[in-house]
Amino acid sequence: MNFLLRQLVACRHTRVGRKLLALFPRHVFELYAARQSPSPLWDGGRITLSFDLDYPEDIAAVPHLLRCLREAHFKASFACIGRWIEEYPDAHRRIVDEGHEIVNHSYTHPDNELLNPDNRFNALARSHQRDEIERCHATCERLLKYAPIGFRIPHFGALFTPAIYPMLQALGYRYSSSTMWWQTPTLGAPLRWSVGQWVNESVGEDSPPSAVWEFPVSGCPEHPLNAFDTWHAFRMTHAPHGDYRALFRRCVTLCRTKGFYVNVYFDPQDTLRFDFAALLRDIHESGAGEAVKTYAELVGANERHAAHNLRLPQRPFASLSSQG
Repeated sequence: MNFLLRQLVACRHTRVGRKLLALFPRHVFELYAARQSPSPLWDGGRITLSFDLDYPEDIAAVPHLLRCLREAHFKASFACIGRWIEEYPDAHRRIVDEGHEIVNHSYTHPDNELLNPDNRFNALARSHQRDEIERCHATCERLLKYAPIGFRIPHFGALFTPAIYPMLQALGYRYSSSTMWWQTPTLGAPLRWSVGQWVNESVGEDSPPSAVWEFPVSGCPEHPLNAFDTWHAFRMTHAPHGDYRALFRRCVTLCRTKGFYVNVYFDPQDTLRFDFAALLRDIHESGAGEAVKTYAELVGANERHAAHNLRLPQRPFASLSSQG
């Protein structure tokens, strides 16, 4: 069975391969979680909590969400849309003031039925895609006094386009979180893109100065070819609230035991649908509290790792996992 699954995982980029993988969801999830490409930066596993503020209902949930994060002593990454920042600047300022990270999520979120229903990001002209990124960035600087260093494609996954990487490089951005685990050669572990290809996947290699990190979104333990997010869980009604927590704990356990990278995102409005504070407590109770890092923190860890290796090439960076 494991040999067959490994062969299917190797064919995950084909439609037939993904249909066959969907027949063995739990086995596929365990296999990909155990076989992610290793790196000293993810030693002991990492967890990134991110939130997409796509609708006014999400923004209304921000005070509750920030309170839960504050009580848990976690920092998170918030994918924000330029138009909503303009309409709700105070809520977005609170995110920044409490030390969380803003991720550029485009200016109008193409395919958002309230803001830009007639377009899809991956179908836009390159100049229009870049304009979406630049206008959101300018809005963040103007209203929040904040300069994002990362970007998330609206709806990512099926709308992912590698054309964003040269744009992000040109704009000085350092990462994206816009793909699913099965779209990457590392099976969901963070990796880098430069000069038209994935680069430096093996342990210990430093990235080119202009490389852009990609932080792939994790798959659902029950449906690994879908994102493990609250929209998938609650709106597709496959996971009652208690089961969602159980699935999340399963991911956290794999983080602790296998070094699995957990990159899960929530719609903020959904944190009002269940005991979100209890889910955050589950992370602490599992012993994985120190593993929770924002994308910016993980990028910074890589840069410190590279700088350290340049200064002291004979000495291992043994304390990296505790420093983040």
